[in-house]
Amino acid sequence: MFPTDNPQARWRSHLSWVIRRFSSGPDAVVGVALLLRLFAIPLSLLQINPYSTADVIGFTRRAARIGTGFQNGEILIGALYRGGETTLISFFLGGGGATFSVSEYWALWISPFWLLPGPSIIYAHIGVALLGALAVYNIYAIGRYYHSSAAGVLAALPVAVYPSYILIQSTLLREVAMIAGITTAAHLLICPPRQLSRPVSTVGAILVLMVIAPLRPENVPLYLLTLAISAVTMTLQHLDADWRTSGAIAVGAVAVIGIVGADLLQSAIDRLGRIHELRATGRTAYLTGVEFNTIAEAIQFGPVGVVYFLYSPMPWMIGTGPDVVIALQAIGNIAFTIAVLWGIRYAFRRAPATTITLSVGFLAAVGLYGVVSANVGTSVRHRQMFLWIVYLFGAIGVVQQFRS
Repeated sequence: MFPTDNPQARWRSHLSWVIRRFSSGPDAVVGVALLLRLFAIPLSLLQINPYSTADVIGFTRRAARIGTGFQNGEILIGALYRGGETTLISFFLGGGGATFSVSEYWALWISPFWLLPGPSIIYAHIGVALLGALAVYNIYAIGRYYHSSAAGVLAALPVAVYPSYILIQSTLLREVAMIAGITTAAHLLICPPRQLSRPVSTVGAILVLMVIAPLRPENVPLYLLTLAISAVTMTLQHLDADWRTSGAIAVGAVAVIGIVGADLLQSAIDRLGRIHELRATGRTAYLTGVEFNTIAEAIQFGPVGVVYFLYSPMPWMIGTGPDVVIALQAIGNIAFTIAVLWGIRYAFRRAPATTITLSVGFLAAVGLYGVVSANVGTSVRHRQMFLWIVYLFGAIGVVQQFRS
């Protein structure tokens, strides 16, 4: 015990207590995340937050209209579909038939806040902030399952305190629902609460993904792929199969599927190329002159697109003060990515099936978004859905190295 008459000793003692407290459970990191988001709400209300304009204004108007309609006994959901007959294909891919309105669906999510008396928009912001804090807790819980409370706290810390996460998750953007939904599904599948049986938690995870799917229909193939990989890897683990042999079989299966579905894949490449072209606009646009018309060209461009998607803005792209802040976060992302090299080995030994599932899902997701993304602002918002996996494995690597 430090002498009480020594100020320096008392300061060290208090600091040590804070560090132990912060790394011993989710309370501190989740509490900090929630407070930062609540404190940032006025910035959104005053439209000082750069993410609080454009789409957010439209979401707010739609939510107020739907909420007011509910108060008057009207169910205003007709605008979810616009013209034509809705099919599964048109719902998810937007081609032919009815066009599904993502904006109306997200507005429907937040419209109940307009049923409450008082400042409805503030209630909506608080609800969104709570979703952000939920995502932080989910990441902590997965990190604790894999390694320790310290790893869970370190994995959740970037999502809790990075300015881009705070600003985005204190506005009425749908990105917060996406990261909260994806991490909740992962939490239920990987390490469900003790009160839930495995079948119940699995059904719960699928229901969560179904609820958030209309917010970003383009993610549906990623969810299906990840769930399929999870089922296969869990089966192989149960059968105690050799992972190297299983990996070779999986690569062969992917190659066969790629050859058989070459025409469908080419159609997808054409669509992705058009999306990339549309997004390559604005001050923070990058890789604007890139075109890919074939599968081979898309594969060649993929790694470059992924690097820009995860780590932009690059130093030569910095032009304003906010760019500097985002660039510093990108440096943190690079540091976590380097730590993944150690963390993923430990994670594979701890839970091979889960680690393979998360890794494949992550690579598929960043591969898809890396190809179509061409704007720093858009990339910053979209990569939040998946970067937590880098933080997870990176945190495990850092904590494991220190403990070794």
